Amino acid sequence: MFQKALEKEIKAIGITDYFDISNFKKVIDFVNNIDSCDAFNNDEKEIIKNIFILPNIELRILPSTNKGSLINIHCIFNPNSNFLEQLENDFFGSLEDSNGNKMNRAGIIALGKSNNNSLDNEAAYKKGIKEFHLETSQLIKLFKNKSSLKENTIITVSNSNQDGASACQKHYKLFENETGSLEAVIRNIYTLADAIFSGNPKDKTFFLGEKSGCNEQSVINDCGSLKPCIHGSDAHCEDQLFNPNKNRFCWIKADLTFEGLKQILCEPKDRVKIQQNKPEEKTGYHVIKSIKIKNNICNQTIPLNNNLNVIIGGRSTGKSTLLQLIAYKINPNISGVGQFIKDISQNSIEIIWQDEEKNKDRDIEFFPQNHMYEFAREKDKKNELIQTIVNEKEQENMIKDYHKFCDSNKSTLRTNIDDLFKLQTIINELNLTLKEKGDKNGLEKEIKSLQNKIKNTHQNQNQNDLNEFEVLKKEILKLQLSLKKLEKDKNEISILKNENLFDSSFTYKFNQLSDLNTEGIQDIFDVIKQRTTKEWQDKLSNKLEKIDQYLEEHNNNIQQKKETEIFKKGMQYLEENKQYKEFNDRLKIENNKLEEIICIQNEINKIKASYIGFWGGLRYPAIELDINKF
Repeated sequence: MFQKALEKEIKAIGITDYFDISNFKKVIDFVNNIDSCDAFNNDEKEIIKNIFILPNIELRILPSTNKGSLINIHCIFNPNSNFLEQLENDFFGSLEDSNGNKMNRAGIIALGKSNNNSLDNEAAYKKGIKEFHLETSQLIKLFKNKSSLKENTIITVSNSNQDGASACQKHYKLFENETGSLEAVIRNIYTLADAIFSGNPKDKTFFLGEKSGCNEQSVINDCGSLKPCIHGSDAHCEDQLFNPNKNRFCWIKADLTFEGLKQILCEPKDRVKIQQNKPEEKTGYHVIKSIKIKNNICNQTIPLNNNLNVIIGGRSTGKSTLLQLIAYKINPNISGVGQFIKDISQNSIEIIWQDEEKNKDRDIEFFPQNHMYEFAREKDKKNELIQTIVNEKEQENMIKDYHKFCDSNKSTLRTNIDDLFKLQTIINELNLTLKEKGDKNGLEKEIKSLQNKIKNTHQNQNQNDLNEFEVLKKEILKLQLSLKKLEKDKNEISILKNENLFDSSFTYKFNQLSDLNTEGIQDIFDVIKQRTTKEWQDKLSNKLEKIDQYLEEHNNNIQQKKETEIFKKGMQYLEENKQYKEFNDRLKIENNKLEEIICIQNEINKIKASYIGFWGGLRYPAIELDINKF
């Protein structure tokens, strides 16, 4: 067994037996006397002595499963010898089957002879083991009444479909709204259990509350707690030793102690992994396994965890001294080591790495006392540390990506700031023009006043003709304003048509590429630029053609309206009525001003909206601006 354990690098072994721990005691006796065994060398003997060995008692309880087997419950006991001495009375002698036979050797022999008194004790014992079973209620009562027994026992239930609780009923059925005696028994079994013996991933997700439709609280309500799943080889022959089904090895992150094992009950999600390969395995040359110190000050081996180690102690108890000893032994040229450490004989110290190399000079980071305080206090040192850390991540192109990020944002900032000042200049000019045009409210009042005056000047004229004339004037005015907008847009679009859509500085970024790709990327860019520029110019040319059509249609429409009889009569009336003509001329001017004010205000609002868009594309809030100032 131990030869295979060495081959598989097994750290803990559970010795399973029925109704007693005699085989566990035999294994312990072998380990205690292993120095006299010639089958192992000295290093192997030391490894075997450090393997954690636990007694695991398998019990069979009612009810029977739908496969006809009894349910298996396992009790993993604290291997502490003082506790084990109490088991005979507190555990084995306290449980009985339905016929009153105690769960000890005498009771099991009596059970074996109950139907055949001619059997010798050994044969009767074997027969009794096969027939002995318990009621769940007995175990619940025993562990409830004996707190010391409960504290030193991890109760696990098998969840196989042959001899496990799930063979009675699929565990998801527990969460259906069904009641009955069988459901109550199964709930009691799961509530009694601290853990589940299963390597099935589905069982793991279920008992950790990670199964879809069955959350943590549901499992806690029906099973008493979340349950870690643990798994072993369940070997019944030598070939099965440490060869679990489907290579589902059980990895537990804890100290090799019973208290360490109990941590899986508190942290079932984080402490247990069932998989083929060791989780979070580190390379041996990166991990210090232990430190051996042998001198008149200290004589011991200090094992280290391959993850995090914490040295706890009061002032002047040797915390910093131990760190300095390790650092100086690995690299005598390292800074920050006191003279006291240098005076200690280096022959009395041995550093053992995880790959079994000893006193190997390897790269380490050593932070002496107050080291981080000095870095935090001095800006240059702090920046140097950060730069070093970032440089170590260079394989992920962190620095290069960061510089690209900064350059891109700087370029965007410069462009947007330039655009901002341009927009500010335009807004200032528009506001000045707006001020010169007059007050919008004042213009609206003046227009209303002129309209009333015009109405009063032609009370003796044909009102219908004048009303139609006024309608025509408004329609013509509207068309003329549209003509102005179209002419303005035509000029702007003609300028845009010949603008360069591509920033000339963009191709500079291609210089950062190697010569293997620079030319190819430039070719791609040129093709896209040429195609896009042509498409842009073609579409704007089409747009200009449509604008010319609109201009022609508007001019024709205006001319048609001016040639109507109503319009001609109205114009004749204007010529003959000076007061009416004066009011109309003034009204026309005021209407034009009002329309220009509305257009200018709309333009200002559009500029402000585009201004907001400039800053929306930035990836960090570089500048805070109050848009209402513009």
